[in-house]
Amino acid sequence: MKKHLLLIMVLTVLFAGGTAFAEKGGQGKGQGTAGKVKEQKEKAEKKIESENNGQQVKQKGKDKEKELKKEKDKSKKVSEANSAENIGKGKGHKQQAEATEQQIAREQAKYNERMARLNRIKEVATQEGDTKTAERVDSLIAKEEQRYQKKMERLSGKEEKIDSIKDKPKEKKESKEKSEDSNSGDVSEPNK
Repeated sequence: MKKHLLLIMVLTVLFAGGTAFAEKGGQGKGQGTAGKVKEQKEKAEKKIESENNGQQVKQKGKDKEKELKKEKDKSKKVSEANSAENIGKGKGHKQQAEATEQQIAREQAKYNERMARLNRIKEVATQEGDTKTAERVDSLIAKEEQRYQKKMERLSGKEEKIDSIKDKPKEKKESKEKSEDSNSGDVSEPNK
């Protein structure tokens, strides 16, 4: 009988504890469905708030982009007008000339560096008595000189071409002025 009584007490405690446990929503959290709903609501509000901020930032970015584009267009028009007045349609080919000069300078530096290396290798080879390596270096020096000469001829031809294009608009203006001067001096009144 004592066993039955003990069993009934244990079952009562377990039953009462299980219901209490189920109402609270888990171990020690103390939050039921109301807490979860509240968290979800806060998350949704934060999300909406961040989206609104993102849209405002995008709008500000678009406005700045439009302003920059307008300024760029204005500066481009002003620079085009100034360059057209001063130089003409060809705009002097300044960029091409500068780029060609930079290519020539780079090519000269490359040539000087390679020749210094090859000469140093040849010097070491002759000091050590390695004639085979010295001969190979001589052939490499000849190849490098040929390569450099070809490159410089091509770049100097390119530079001359740019210079001739630069000078053409000036020549055309001068020839127009001369022809206008000669025509204006020959103007005579027609016979009536």
